[in-house]
Amino acid sequence: MADLKSSLNRADLNALADEFRSLALGDMVAAFPTTLRTCSAAANVGSVGYVFAKQSADIPAASILWAYAKAGSGTPAQLTVVAYGTTPTAGQIGIASNGKIVTASADAWTNVDVCYVPEKGDQFSVTLPVASNTLTLPSNMITPGASTLLSVVVNTGSVVGAKIVEVAGATPTTGEACLNAAKTQVVFASADAVTNATVTVLCSAAIDVSAALAAPSTFI
Repeated sequence: MADLKSSLNRADLNALADEFRSLALGDMVAAFPTTLRTCSAAANVGSVGYVFAKQSADIPAASILWAYAKAGSGTPAQLTVVAYGTTPTAGQIGIASNGKIVTASADAWTNVDVCYVPEKGDQFSVTLPVASNTLTLPSNMITPGASTLLSVVVNTGSVVGAKIVEVAGATPTTGEACLNAAKTQVVFASADAVTNATVTVLCSAAIDVSAALAAPSTFI
């Protein structure tokens, strides 16, 4: 029996629709390397400019292949890619801990081209109580594997509203939150006295595309 990859190559119109659904084709295409053109900086958070309103809100970045800044307060040039979760300085670009592509706010870019690889996965949002500055993720997020904390909103506590996402395993300060090192919990600053929060987390995709393509095809 041929594998699914070979079945797709045959492009049998009677089976293609079912084959596409079995691979979650939309999610698969969304994870292809993507180039955003003529991007401008969005709102700043501290020294970081959350660039690129053109980046899809529900598709975080996994890695940046290259970026070129053409206009802004900085000097137009190829931007230097920094490590994931590192705050970029002048002339640099990186990926924040929540998957957003970011630059130094002082550069105030108004025209940037960037090519990046999106992070593939399934998103889950939950609203849960927080005890001792910790929100424990449910099993349906832990079992496949939590990857990226996309957003955090505190509903009740001494400091409510959206939080800045720090790298996993960090020690958050007021106004921040992060996954713990094992990526099974969301941790808050004790000063924020959080008792309830809504978190959105990207977890490993339910469909393993590589395994599905190599498996025997069940489609005729």
